[in-house]
Amino acid sequence: MHVSLKGFLLMFLGLLRTLRMRLDYGVWLVPRGSVVYGPNWL
Repeated sequence: MHVSLKGFLLMFLGLLRTLRMRLDYGVWLVPRGSVVYGPNWL
């Protein structure tokens, strides 16, 4: 199955968006000293 470049990019961006939302929620679950804490994801 051939997927157009535009369709692939849209799918990729959607995946990134959900992943980023998950990371934003995950920020509250990690210790304050962790590398992934807070401002690094903004």
